[in-house]
Amino acid sequence: MSSEALISSVLTGNLAGLDLRAQTDLLIEAVRDAGERPLGPLLASLAEADPLALAEVVCGTRSPGGAALVLAALAHAERIEALLSPRGAWPRLLELGGPDSALAVLSTAARRHPGASWLVALSRKVEGSRAGLCHLTACAQHPAFAQACRNHAEAGHVEGLVLASGATGRTEPAAALLGVGKFDAMLRAAGAALDTAPDGPLVAQLAAVWGPEPDDLFVRVLPILRKKQAAEALRTHCRHLPRTARLLDLIIRGMV
Repeated sequence: MSSEALISSVLTGNLAGLDLRAQTDLLIEAVRDAGERPLGPLLASLAEADPLALAEVVCGTRSPGGAALVLAALAHAERIEALLSPRGAWPRLLELGGPDSALAVLSTAARRHPGASWLVALSRKVEGSRAGLCHLTACAQHPAFAQACRNHAEAGHVEGLVLASGATGRTEPAAALLGVGKFDAMLRAAGAALDTAPDGPLVAQLAAVWGPEPDDLFVRVLPILRKKQAAEALRTHCRHLPRTARLLDLIIRGMV
């Protein structure tokens, strides 16, 4: 059977008496020679007919790889993960797809496994100095968000945390940076979060990391304020911090 005949059988569901796993070489040849032909229909048919054959074509040792194949395979991530495990599947897909599909691979992995610790290393490979941005943006509404921020902070992903603060309006990235002693980066992250979501729980989250008597901390945070709405929101949470409250009153009066 030729590769074209095999593909026709797969696409039409005419698989009687056909062992797809025994035809893996032909399937791989067909994918390799697909040119501009969309691979989505073929992979969808394989996913229904034989997920193991799909996994072999997409992630096996003889897979031709390429961004087109990997991007088409993302729709079948659940079936691929069931055979290879998430920790094994996503680094393999990243490797096979190359830079043209890397961000899509990372985004899909982060949406499917927001709490996975292995996303930290995957983020660094894909995003470099911005590592953490994609993962944290994808899991901003997930219960694992705070822990993910701490994981990226411990890995030194400073810029990604700052950017994620602005993208999500969440204050957990600032708290995570404070927790690893990155004070200047914490200020940038806090400012970015307040610009996006002025009513965020910045005071409570930074105080939880700083410990008792956080007045000294928030006096140093105030210079980041750029919007009156953010300053006013912060003031409502600082009634118990006398120095911070007094300075905020002055700052708010001077803002337009």
